[in-house]
Amino acid sequence: MKTLTNISVLLAMVIGVGATMAMSVGAAGAHEAPTVTTRTEHWRNKVDNSKSLVHTVVVEAPAAEVWRAWSTVEGAQTFFAPKVEIELRSGGDFNILFLPDEPEGRRGAEGQRVLSYIPGRMISFDWGVPPKFPELRQAFLESTENRPFVVVEIAVAGESRTLVTLTHLGFGKGSEWHGVWAYFDEAWPYVLGNLKERFETGPIDWVALRAQQKSQSED
Repeated sequence: MKTLTNISVLLAMVIGVGATMAMSVGAAGAHEAPTVTTRTEHWRNKVDNSKSLVHTVVVEAPAAEVWRAWSTVEGAQTFFAPKVEIELRSGGDFNILFLPDEPEGRRGAEGQRVLSYIPGRMISFDWGVPPKFPELRQAFLESTENRPFVVVEIAVAGESRTLVTLTHLGFGKGSEWHGVWAYFDEAWPYVLGNLKERFETGPIDWVALRAQQKSQSED
């Protein structure tokens, strides 16, 4: 039940819906989007290289198994989302679909690509913006420049233990981007927590999770 609760919060946070379940990102993200001339101008050349997120977790599993969890469709669907699209090559898809039955653009982390990888050790991929920041999200989908990205590093931490380090970089400048940064500072610990629980208690039962969410929405 703990796993289902964590994932329920994660789903609400990453897709930007379900306010009753999501954690607030605070006042820094609660303001109107700035007026811009075009989405492209809003996006380009505004990367804040001083701002990043780093989160870690130790997983009770061999590094090879943890690598498969991040780099394969079958592995990622055990902890990340009910449907994923991963093509392990530079420029390949890396889409994490939290609500796969929703219309395109509302399914979750879409339009993303694998940037690089070292088999068994590291994978990097660009990472979008949730729908609660519509201007920035649309700019992400329309641009291939200066995208935020994530680096996941995997290292042996003992016998059948693995250290996972997740670094999220490429945030833009400005108050709206601070809201995005705060949003993911809350979301990524849930992702890593559910990765850990996946190896302790088994893969997430997405059908049971949906049933729990439906029950909560009817209360």
